Amino acid sequence: GPSPAWYVPADGDTWAIYSHGRGATRQEGLRMLETTHALGMPTLLVTFRDDLVGQSEDGISNFGMTEWPDLEAAVQFALDNGADGVVMLAGSTGGAIAMSFLENSDLADSVVGMAFDAPVTSFEQTVDLNAAEQGFPAPIVAAGKWLTEQRVNIDFAETDYISGVGDLDVPTLIIHGTEDTTNPLEASEQFAAAAPEGVVTVDTFDGAEHVWSWNLSREDYENVLAEHLTSVLAD
Repeated sequence: GPSPAWYVPADGDTWAIYSHGRGATRQEGLRMLETTHALGMPTLLVTFRDDLVGQSEDGISNFGMTEWPDLEAAVQFALDNGADGVVMLAGSTGGAIAMSFLENSDLADSVVGMAFDAPVTSFEQTVDLNAAEQGFPAPIVAAGKWLTEQRVNIDFAETDYISGVGDLDVPTLIIHGTEDTTNPLEASEQFAAAAPEGVVTVDTFDGAEHVWSWNLSREDYENVLAEHLTSVLAD
């Protein structure tokens, strides 16, 4: 089977660790890898246990609730191998995993920066925004969410990472496409607004669908990411 992570060495002391989204693989992190490597950041592209066995026991992603210990193991590996800090990188639901790690792990203090691509930071909010855009009546949406909680044991409150962002002190970049129909841009704007002023920056890419900003404008994407990471490394 696949190994737990891809590791790309470099000479720096600050490591980058990428968490991929639901339905994706660690290859998703290759979009950010060229930038982290150019900046001298050793980089881990994490594979989660559900990737290895095909699916979790209930057959779905758990939006960070059960995946964060795998990310913690990657952070521990970095710290054991010379890292003096780590930067969390993520795409889509990988953002939920990174935020769940921050909320739950004893190693959270090792995180010095974050950069997310269209992160799912509240599963319930993503459901609500999608439903509103598609014109579903509120009672139907509420019933659907209740059935989801019963069927797959998802606790919407536990997968709402916006509620805990009020004391976030890690400089965070969010890249998000304006035409994202999976996880609307509004989700990231609300996440940024809930954080302390200046901590979260949202950079929008006109016309980009979900995690498609790099594909639409690679040079701009890499420039924005490099500027953010350079700032983090300078602190």
